Amino acid sequence: MAGDDGHQVGEAAFREGAKGAPVTLAPGATAAADIQFVNVHNYDPAACRPTPVRGLRIYLPQETASNFVPAPGTGCAGTAVPDHQLSVKAVRPV
Repeated sequence: MAGDDGHQVGEAAFREGAKGAPVTLAPGATAAADIQFVNVHNYDPAACRPTPVRGLRIYLPQETASNFVPAPGTGCAGTAVPDHQLSVKAVRPV
């Protein structure tokens, strides 16, 4: 997410691997999903269009409202990058 309006920068995260089974958590339990970021500075700047970002917009399973997770860095605003700049795996209990 970038700017004061929180607009999306680049493509949405690529879903890696199989869809997981539903995760039921007991009170106080936690779950996690692995997220992989690439170093966008390895891409051609003309294709990547490096852009400062404030964090990630996360959609929990079965939800339509997003949550904001602060993660300042740099993302690719361009769509001509050779691979996924952000990947996520299925949620799992921790």
